[in-house]
Amino acid sequence: MFYLFILLFKLILCIVLLSIIAFVLGLLFIPLGYIGKKSNRKRKMVLAFLSPNVAIGIFFFTAIIVSLIFSLFQGTGLGISDTVTMPLKNNYTLTYIDIPDQAGIYKGDDHEGIFYPVKEVQLMGDSVIGSCHGTYFILNTKTDEKQDSLTFKQLTEKVHRKPIKLMTIENYETKSHQVENIVTITLGSILSILGLIALWKIGLSDNWKRFLSMLLHRQQTNNQ
Repeated sequence: MFYLFILLFKLILCIVLLSIIAFVLGLLFIPLGYIGKKSNRKRKMVLAFLSPNVAIGIFFFTAIIVSLIFSLFQGTGLGISDTVTMPLKNNYTLTYIDIPDQAGIYKGDDHEGIFYPVKEVQLMGDSVIGSCHGTYFILNTKTDEKQDSLTFKQLTEKVHRKPIKLMTIENYETKSHQVENIVTITLGSILSILGLIALWKIGLSDNWKRFLSMLLHRQQTNNQ
C-alpha cells in the first residue's frame, strides 16, 4: 500500500511539474501566432500556446504506457518508482532501491538475496559475473551454482579467459533499458507530431465552429 502511495505521489508530481513546464513554454510560443497571414491570428496564438501542452502530454503518457508494457513483459519496475529492477537470466534480477550502490542480485518472486551489494556485473550466457565486497563472483542462473570471494585472476581462469567487460550498475541499467528508451522516444515523437498536426488542422478548420453551433442549437431546442 505504501509503495502504491509513493508511486501515485511521484506520478502526480511529474504531471504537475510537466504541466508547469508546458504552461511556460506555451506562453513563450504565443508570439508564433503572429507568423504568416493576419487571418485567424488569435486562433493561431491559442494553438501556439496549446502546442507544447499537447506534445508534452502525449509524450509523457506514451512513456508511461511503454514503461508499463515493458515492466509487464520483462519484470522490470516503472521508471518513476523507487525500485529499479533489471532482468538477468532464469528468473534472476538485479535490483536496487533509490541508489545503484545498494544493488543486489535476487532470485524468484520471493526475492531471495544472492549477492549484495553488487558493484559491477556482466552477463555471460546463463552465467552472471560481477564484483561484491571487493572480490568477484560467478553465478550460474541455470544450475543455481555460485562461486564467490574470487580474485580477478581466479575469475579469469574460471570463465576460460573469455573477455571480461564488467559494467557499473548505472551502465548496465542504461543498456537494459536501451530498447525501451528507443521505443519511447520514437513512438512518443511520432504520436506527438501527429497530435500537433491534428490540433492545428482542427483548430484552423471552420468545421469546429459548425459543430459548436450545432451543439448550441440542439441545447436550445432541448431547453424549449
